[in-house]
Amino acid sequence: MRKIQSFNITAQLALIQSKAQLSNSVSRQALTDAINTWSEHQAKYDYERNQNDLVVINRNISLIVTQVTNRICRINPLVWTELLKLNAALNVGIISNINFEPRPVPVVAANTDANHSEVA
Repeated sequence: MRKIQSFNITAQLALIQSKAQLSNSVSRQALTDAINTWSEHQAKYDYERNQNDLVVINRNISLIVTQVTNRICRINPLVWTELLKLNAALNVGIISNINFEPRPVPVVAANTDANHSEVA
């Protein structure tokens, strides 16, 4: 994972959700919570985001990894590597304070119809 900034968490979560086939309700709930938290995090502009959302997502993903490792939960073997990649990317992102999938504030050009005001 050389280009951690370009790691697409949304795509990874969607892939895991669609193909994981988790056998434990706790793991399924943790995955749902991680997806919901990511959706809320992604909806915020960059200046509103903080690392707490990533920590919550990482805890949920780590819970799934722990349950699968301890054989409490079964997972589709093809998705296991994707889950580990997501866990590793979140760990690096939290430590390095990386903003995954940035969403900058839109800038409105001066004197356009969008802002309905004139620049003096």
